[in-house]
Amino acid sequence: MTVATHLLAEITPTFANMPRLHKLTYDEFAGRVQPCWIKDGRESELRSAWGSRETATVLDVITAYRAGAFKASIEDVLWVVLQPAWYAEPDVVLRWLAADFAAHVLPIYEKELLPDDGRPRAAIEAARAWAACPCEEHRLAAYAAAAAAYAAYAAADAAAAAAAAVR
Repeated sequence: MTVATHLLAEITPTFANMPRLHKLTYDEFAGRVQPCWIKDGRESELRSAWGSRETATVLDVITAYRAGAFKASIEDVLWVVLQPAWYAEPDVVLRWLAADFAAHVLPIYEKELLPDDGRPRAAIEAARAWAACPCEEHRLAAYAAAAAAYAAYAAADAAAAAAAAVR
């Protein structure tokens, strides 16, 4: 199982709890996002995600992929899942997904780069708080936490470069 496939399994509960997922016909989806599959002659791959349903939600697409009915690469599936057309509030959903993806790889970062630095974890928590309550206070806190997390990454990167230069 690839990391991306695992992530699809992990984010399904997030989607299940999301309010107001749009149900789209295949033609509505294709018209809104104009996938490259159509230009590449692979329209049947994308159409297979709808199966016999007239309309589908993003959960239906994930379910079709996991069942083997949506014959596409994991990159293509993630592209479909991340399209704002599925969501009544795409910014909120995409914030949740970004936080979930970051949380999924956070243990690697904490183990290999800066195990005692809580800034990346705080940034994920701030992003989730902003998604849960999209007010100005949470937006500012999320931006500040993200800047701090980036500073942590930049410091780790500079330390690694300095260590490599000494060798």
